[in-house]
Amino acid sequence: MALLDEISLNDMNLDAVIYGMLMDGLCKKGFLDVAMELFLQVLEKRIPLDVICYTSIIDGLCKNGMLREATEMFSIMLEIGLCSNVVTCTVLIDALCKDGRSKQAMELVDTMIKYGEKADTQTYTVLIDGYCKEGRLSDAKELLHKMIERGIMPDLVTYKHSLMGVARQIS
Repeated sequence: MALLDEISLNDMNLDAVIYGMLMDGLCKKGFLDVAMELFLQVLEKRIPLDVICYTSIIDGLCKNGMLREATEMFSIMLEIGLCSNVVTCTVLIDALCKDGRSKQAMELVDTMIKYGEKADTQTYTVLIDGYCKEGRLSDAKELLHKMIERGIMPDLVTYKHSLMGVARQIS
């Protein structure tokens, strides 16, 4: 954490945006432990973090197989009054689906919608892919129809995952 020590020594006043960019970059480069340390240091300094900072950490936790910790971080974020966004929710939904927990992922989508957050094409695509990987093709088909009914148009990636699910069932 030499960078943080140098920032402190030079009395640089960084805000949540800069810290968020640092945390995001650290997570994307595989330095989750350093990002978490930075996150905790920023909280100790009582610098208010935004949803983007939390999303970066949640994404890093998910990509490192730490789904329980990611959902805990998501709960903390909501408890302190930060509203999640479609990106934060989609990160968690994707991780839940990859963990074979598409039912819990769909519950999160329902919660999003209940609180006025609109799921997007990517959100539905990760859910459809999750259903397909679990062999739940009828649920995937139903969700595709529901997506279109809600005015959200599937894209090539959505159709690719749908077709791959069908192909898996055939073979």
